Amino acid sequence: MGYRDGVDPHSPSLRPDVLIVGGFLTEPFQYGPLRDRLLSRGAASVAIANVHAIDWIAAGIAGLGPLLVRTGLAVRRAHRRAGRRPLLVVGHSGGGILARLALSPEPFDGR
Repeated sequence: MGYRDGVDPHSPSLRPDVLIVGGFLTEPFQYGPLRDRLLSRGAASVAIANVHAIDWIAAGIAGLGPLLVRTGLAVRRAHRRAGRRPLLVVGHSGGGILARLALSPEPFDGR
């Protein structure tokens, strides 16, 4: 067999698809090294949400609504690309808050 319990850890069905939601005042390119590391460690795919520093600044004026919409779209897009398999969402700092709110079954501020 070669694998404990007969399970191949490199089987496509066990390799996670990942979405990274960046933190407060960060840019997606800053998560490139993390994406590369996750891919080298066996992730099937790694997407980075299109959330930019300027979006965080705008949230100070308009609220989190637009960021939540953008995060929700990133989740849907990554989930669709993953063949609708479970998706591992990694949120850094404020991105963790965005991810949690975007994935909640309860609406936040009407969204």
